[in-house]
Amino acid sequence: MIGFQAACKINLYLRVLGKRDDGFHDLDTLFQQINVVDDLLWNPGDEPLSLEVKGAQLGPVGDNLIVRAFQRVNRELDTPVGGQMVVTKRIPIGGGLGGGSANAGATLGAINRYLGDRFSRDELVRFAADLGSDVPFFIEGGCQRGRGRGERLEIAVPPHGTPNFGCLVLPPFGISTAEVFRNLVVEAHSKPELGDNDLFETALAVEPRLRALDAELRPLAVGPWFMSGSGSTMVHLGAPLDCDLSTTARRLGCMVVPFQFL
Repeated sequence: MIGFQAACKINLYLRVLGKRDDGFHDLDTLFQQINVVDDLLWNPGDEPLSLEVKGAQLGPVGDNLIVRAFQRVNRELDTPVGGQMVVTKRIPIGGGLGGGSANAGATLGAINRYLGDRFSRDELVRFAADLGSDVPFFIEGGCQRGRGRGERLEIAVPPHGTPNFGCLVLPPFGISTAEVFRNLVVEAHSKPELGDNDLFETALAVEPRLRALDAELRPLAVGPWFMSGSGSTMVHLGAPLDCDLSTTARRLGCMVVPFQFL
């Protein structure tokens, strides 16, 4: 049995530069991996992968990025690899934290280690890009600046003075990424700064409950307060778990999760 973890991310900033001919958007974002993780346990074998997910209700197994990661690697192999995989979900789903992408990136790395590092880092990044725009980030994680669809990466550091811990505030509702991008109007903007998110105002328009939640919580923030990805997760940097914002968020039905940067 091979056990490993998949750690999710927040976006310290997210700029949308325009729509591409392929239907995607050009982005400029700063990914930061955090210590909120899913646990994965893999028993390798030659039979097609079977997947069990604990702790969350997901869609069809065939759509799961872990399954697709195995399928992508097996296209390169004479003898396919599979077995049984059990995932214990702790990363909240549908909140802009990249949990599915984190699972895929971690799985690609685990398969490669099992195969004796058969594939180079660049090959793994290429496989990851075939699975999703932010999956390549999870091949190495840490802090990276992503451009293009998010797959063009370079090692980075958070802006000077950025607290390296905080709390995730997860509302009791999600937001459709597709609907946010469908309603987005791209505007000109300046150099990105910590907490900038070009999707935020559109997310507020798409989901009025997030606007009401933000209006109540923002005045209580003791550090940077912003939305991660396309939402609905909000990030409160530099905040202890027992601060007024966290207490109020829980009263409003939100889940509050402490984290640190990785």
